[in-house]
Amino acid sequence: MAHFIGSDPHTDNWGEDYVIEKCVEYLDDSCIIYRNREVFGTQFDVCILIPDQGIAVIEVKAWRPQTIQRVENGDRIVIRTSSGGEEGASPMKQARGYVFSLRNRIRQKTGKTPFVFPLVCFPQLTAAEYQNKHLASVCEPETTLLKEDFANKAALYRKINLAMRNGQRSLSYCNPLDKQLMLQVRQLFESELDLSSLDEDKKEEMVRAVPLQRDTIYSLFYFFQKGEHPSQEQIRQIVQYYLDGTKITAVVRDRALMEQLVQAIAGALTQQGLTAWGENLKLCLEEEKTEKISSQSEYRIFNCLIGLADDGLSGDIPSFCVADGKTEGEEENRRLHEIGQHSAFNWEQYQIEHAEASKNILIRAGAGTGKTYTMISRIGFLCRTQSCNVQEMANRIVMITFTNDAANQMKEKIKQYFNNFYLLTGDVNYLQFVGLIDNMRISTIHSYAKYLISLLGMELGYGAEVHVTSGEYIRKQIVEEKLDQYLEEKIRQHGDNYTAKLGQPVYAIQNNILEFINHLHNQSVDVQNVDASSFGELDGQPGLDGTKELHQLFASLVPDVEKAYSAQLLKENQIHLSTMMSVLKRCIQNPDNVERLRKMQTGTPQFMFVDEFQDTDDVQIETLKSIAQLLQYKLFVVGDIKQCIYRFRGAKEKAFDQLHIEETTDQWLTFSLTKNFRTDIGLLELFDKSFSQWGITEGEKDPLLVYDPQEDKLVGTRSFNEDCPGSKFYKAIHVSEERYLMGSLFEEVKRQIRRIECEEQNGRTLSRKEKEITILVRENWQADAIRQEAKRRKLPFEVITNTGGDLYRTEPALDMLTLANALLHYDEADYLYTLVASNFIGGGASKAYLYHLRQKQKGGWRQRNKVTDTDQAKALQRLIDGKWGDQELSWNKVVRSLRIQPVMQVMRTIYSSLKPWVSYGGENQWKQDYYRQNVDLLFEQLMTACNLDVLTINSLADILLSNIRSCKNVDSRNPTYNPEENPIVVRSITVHKAKGLEYGSVILPYCWNAINRPKNANLHISTSLEDGHYRIGYQIRTVEKQTYQNSFFDMVTEAEERQREEMRILYVAMTRAIRSFSWLIVDNKNTVSWQSMIWEGEV
Repeated sequence: MAHFIGSDPHTDNWGEDYVIEKCVEYLDDSCIIYRNREVFGTQFDVCILIPDQGIAVIEVKAWRPQTIQRVENGDRIVIRTSSGGEEGASPMKQARGYVFSLRNRIRQKTGKTPFVFPLVCFPQLTAAEYQNKHLASVCEPETTLLKEDFANKAALYRKINLAMRNGQRSLSYCNPLDKQLMLQVRQLFESELDLSSLDEDKKEEMVRAVPLQRDTIYSLFYFFQKGEHPSQEQIRQIVQYYLDGTKITAVVRDRALMEQLVQAIAGALTQQGLTAWGENLKLCLEEEKTEKISSQSEYRIFNCLIGLADDGLSGDIPSFCVADGKTEGEEENRRLHEIGQHSAFNWEQYQIEHAEASKNILIRAGAGTGKTYTMISRIGFLCRTQSCNVQEMANRIVMITFTNDAANQMKEKIKQYFNNFYLLTGDVNYLQFVGLIDNMRISTIHSYAKYLISLLGMELGYGAEVHVTSGEYIRKQIVEEKLDQYLEEKIRQHGDNYTAKLGQPVYAIQNNILEFINHLHNQSVDVQNVDASSFGELDGQPGLDGTKELHQLFASLVPDVEKAYSAQLLKENQIHLSTMMSVLKRCIQNPDNVERLRKMQTGTPQFMFVDEFQDTDDVQIETLKSIAQLLQYKLFVVGDIKQCIYRFRGAKEKAFDQLHIEETTDQWLTFSLTKNFRTDIGLLELFDKSFSQWGITEGEKDPLLVYDPQEDKLVGTRSFNEDCPGSKFYKAIHVSEERYLMGSLFEEVKRQIRRIECEEQNGRTLSRKEKEITILVRENWQADAIRQEAKRRKLPFEVITNTGGDLYRTEPALDMLTLANALLHYDEADYLYTLVASNFIGGGASKAYLYHLRQKQKGGWRQRNKVTDTDQAKALQRLIDGKWGDQELSWNKVVRSLRIQPVMQVMRTIYSSLKPWVSYGGENQWKQDYYRQNVDLLFEQLMTACNLDVLTINSLADILLSNIRSCKNVDSRNPTYNPEENPIVVRSITVHKAKGLEYGSVILPYCWNAINRPKNANLHISTSLEDGHYRIGYQIRTVEKQTYQNSFFDMVTEAEERQREEMRILYVAMTRAIRSFSWLIVDNKNTVSWQSMIWEGEV
């Protein structure tokens, strides 16, 4: 129970009495509650001090539903008074006012600023009444306590958690509410509290943060043989373990026992006010009927699996229990393995999750085998079994992902995971861990590299606040300058006809040099450390004029340009995004930095998770290995060589060999995941016929796909096509000629739509993903061609594409330019009116009103000058000031802050306060998420491309305008789903963009292109590192279509590598399918291609 500090918690104010009573009952005894205390002449209703978290200020309004009349102007609630009149109020504005007063008071008295956040409480309103009264525009649901939030402990904790997450933007600027600050804050309200007279033990007793639960078991596995049922007391004990946060896995032989366990778990959740939401938990205060499982063989909810073993399981296995994965010898391991083969229990995931923390772990995870779930479960195991507090545990985990989106998704999934624990147990430590996840080191390898360079780069001349740029303008200037100097010198030596010998115009050579450098950076080559010998000799090719001179030019200028460019960036304390791994490698190889990293060792186990390991290149792998060794990280590496499709970025299918596990087998544990949770069982069996054929080794050649049916075959766990002939869900579509392809493609799409509609009409419920029909292609232009052809034919469906480059054409980008222009022209009515009309304000000033102001001032509409314009501007500024969510803000204050604060910080403040995504999306959450995600992307792009130290509002406006006018090629972001709709969706995207995703139906239209020769490109690059020296092979095609190459480039090897890469891309494309796969075959194309590689037989 929480402690209430005051004379009497019961007064004549029912609302405040009720809130205090429930908070005292549900909150932990480390929390302190105050009521009606004066702060700078204002008096809050209720204030709660939560150790290590923050301070909640609650404005209580015990209004009944009939008292609330309406919401006015979106920011005021009009209520009926006891006298029958009306009055308006904005509870959230009141709460924020108390927050600012309290925060300032604490800062004034202690010199520190803790996290203080507002809450509004309507204890007599239900969630339905809150929605019906449209109160969300005045009081956001995340920061509003309603009647349901006081139903039980978990509900109250959940809402406080949401409110804290809603205000986490300010956490980076706040001091933690630690023991010392907690006592100082208490002293503000408890004048009799004398800290000087208390010893440390007494202080610790007065401010006690709840320790992590160490007395609970992390996981329990139960097996119950037929006829060996647990007693009612044992079932009650299992349920209690589950409610305490223990992971429960139970495999039974008897359906009646399965149903009994399911009813016990589901009933306990209902009593807690919880229900299953997919495999997560959510609050549900209305009793829900437990789903019938009479025809199911498993029941899954968060942290719990109850499975029914099939008849193939041996009857000799006795009932047994395993705690925390600690088995009793090989016999018990054998039993678990057999149970995993005959039930939903995943023995491989179980081993990985519970593996000893002192080992490095390598996981070969096939497509759809739940690698993300496995990684998160492993984090959960480590957090519960390592002896440290949540802050320390968060600091001991590093996770490297392949993309920013993957990093963000991983953070959200980890948050959801620990939020589920919080809902289940009510333990505030899980809530605290959720608050720390945003600060965990979960990022792309380049973001992690920047962090390390900021620590270690001083030895190379970089400052602590090193900036990353992705622009090419300076490099282009250096290329032009160096090329001019080179040509002048050569003309001086060899005469005016030298340039003619090169066989290419100067502009083409400039482009070749830039393309050369970009290719090398994609493979993490440290270009400034290569020399002319790295380019070898020109392959003897008589008849090609100027090839020797052009070869010498590349060998000389490519490293020379990069050295000059790097030196220029170093002066500005910048690093180009493409060179980060090379710079980091040099940092780590520096002897002083090696010593510095060794001193950073904590002496406690630390963990580095690396996702999509197959997509890392050799330099990245060596760098991560060195960091792990120097900082004593235990590696957790997850990947699948069969899905290595980024060869153009330096990824190789032998990535796992770079770990050299065979040399340190005592330090590694290796596992494989083959149980597939995505694709239909029958479809996987058909896929295996193709995969097995590709995996055959012919002579000394490597197989087209690294695939061993005994080890790599995906084992299906889901069935979507029962009693359905194979030709319905695995279909080859033949067309006689290429020109008929589009017609046949669209007929197949229509067939898939009819199938989905038919199944739904027959009562089958299909998920959003099952209703997605995706046309996978290799190139963006192919997706665009399909979309345009579908539009031209006026088909009854739209083909959605994501071919990229649309960010600076979206409304978030246009709004950001509007804001930048308004800040730049802060007192000009034209720009302010545009801002008011945008999503930031959402309108509110008519042109007629502004015309009225001008006419009133000067007596006539024809006369316009600065005076009248200023009056209009002031009127618009007053309108803007009425929209700030932060009472301390005003338009003039924001404009003045541009003189003393970084531009991007001011912009962030404006976005946080005005929330333009609310105006843009209205009640459509998907549209709000779309707007917010692309605002975040715009900030990321600008912070990467600009030097923030010298960025001004003028230059920001110029950059935005330039990017919008030039339609800079950056992909916008789309939320993963629209929760309000579940339509049939038809989309067309590239296989690379589809990686990691899944779709109900997959169609491959372009399958005849030859894959056994290099791609049709002007430049091919190959690199290798031998004895610390780069060997750079290249083949180049001139503007006259002449082709030549150097001695390090092997055309045969390149062709073989291309074919193997294409087979891996095809593997990825096929394994995206959930329930249906089809492909088009053009009969008059006889090339070695995808269509010749996919198995087509009787199904």
